Amino acid sequence: MKNFGNSKLISTVSVIIPVYNSENYLVECIKSILAQTYKNLEIILIDDGSTDTSPQICDEFAQKDNRIKVVHQQNSGVSEARNAGLRIATGQYLIFVDSDDLINSEYIETLMHYNADVVVSNSHISGTFSKQEIIERYDELKGFVGPCEKLYNLDVIKGIKFPPNINIGEDIIFNLDVLSVINNAQYIKYKGYFVRDNPNSLTRSYLGKYNPMLDEEYQKWWGDTHSEARRKIGIVTHEQYTKNNCSVWIYQKICNLCYKDCPHSFNEKLCRIKNQIDSNRNSILSADNPSSPKTHSVIKLCTKLRKPLFTYIVFKAIIFLTKK
Repeated sequence: MKNFGNSKLISTVSVIIPVYNSENYLVECIKSILAQTYKNLEIILIDDGSTDTSPQICDEFAQKDNRIKVVHQQNSGVSEARNAGLRIATGQYLIFVDSDDLINSEYIETLMHYNADVVVSNSHISGTFSKQEIIERYDELKGFVGPCEKLYNLDVIKGIKFPPNINIGEDIIFNLDVLSVINNAQYIKYKGYFVRDNPNSLTRSYLGKYNPMLDEEYQKWWGDTHSEARRKIGIVTHEQYTKNNCSVWIYQKICNLCYKDCPHSFNEKLCRIKNQIDSNRNSILSADNPSSPKTHSVIKLCTKLRKPLFTYIVFKAIIFLTKK
């Protein structure tokens, strides 16, 4: 490790990796961490009840490097896996790496050069921002969504956990809680974290399939939880931002209702489609700069016609054509 004369560079960095059935990616992931130019690491592998060879891979690496700790637990989801890592982490700083991703050999060393409570890499913007600036420009600055691609000062965020009862968007809630306790964050454009396309990941596993977490009931509960977390720290959701992203959210929810394995009856599907269109009608029609123009044009047409059966047929056709 290079000597930069910075006392921060002798601190321990805890690396938490939740592992679930990632045998095809895990070896390369761990090797990318072991190859770091920054050597003062505590590597925590949380095997979340894997049924493939991932547990053996974790144990084999732990036998070769005493910086690696392995925890085997019953499958409890990514939130509880990360929380298990947080409970035993002893470093002054912390990063999360997903078991199917990779980091550049100088990734941790690069992030450790910045003196901030959180360092956000792979960013579209550079600069140091105070907590208040981030709150006021939350939707513009982005950054505080997923837990990866960041270096956290663990002493500052001690005690913050991932909500165990949320399976989609849990990382946003975690980072909103982080934002409530930090003083500042450094945004950098350095791209040293690489996301790999894993068809077995939770997000990918639902592609083209019904996802119960996109249903109205779950979305309302999660939306209320998310809104409350934002409200507590004073984040104002700008009305036009909501309008411009509304079509994307509605598109995903209607697609979800049109998948073959959706358990709702045909009439229930039409009823739910109608509710989605009617309850968001004003936002859809008044969007002035939609985040996805093509998606917006489809949703806008369905909104103007107000015919659930027509919408259902259109989305069934879209799903069929995108599979080809």
